[in-house]
Amino acid sequence: NLTFEIDSIITFCFGIPASVDIGVFDSYLWSNGNTTAQLTIENEGTYIVTVTNQQGCMAEDSLVAVLDCDAGMIVPNTFTPNDDNTNEIFLPQSTFLESYNLKVFNRFGTLIFETSDLKQGWNGTYQDQACPTGVYGYFITYKRYNHDKETKCGLVRILK
Repeated sequence: NLTFEIDSIITFCFGIPASVDIGVFDSYLWSNGNTTAQLTIENEGTYIVTVTNQQGCMAEDSLVAVLDCDAGMIVPNTFTPNDDNTNEIFLPQSTFLESYNLKVFNRFGTLIFETSDLKQGWNGTYQDQACPTGVYGYFITYKRYNHDKETKCGLVRILK
């Protein structure tokens, strides 16, 4: 009687495939046609493998591959828009997001900047005028693949 077990759920992210190695058997047949012990997973779905030992006994197991990109949000707390080409833009950093929205508010609660482009940061201006040194509020809404919408809010300081 042949038995073996593989992890039932495996996660991967875009451009970062997952690998599974199920051990040493005489033959392997995966549901995608692969015939080796190792399987590289780049797509969501259920993968079934049948293994056979030297005595001809067979066993089958499966796993589910789930897209799960951990996109932590890194948000600076200070920037210096003073035309010295260093730290000029307030630009939160993340990857593998399905959606993103950044709003910046002044101390009176006025919306002074908004973008849904992860590559576009705030240059410290409002209506084409440089904002004064001080503290500004931000509100970020984002959605990672296969996760609920998340929010992050806080303060960012302009120094000159």
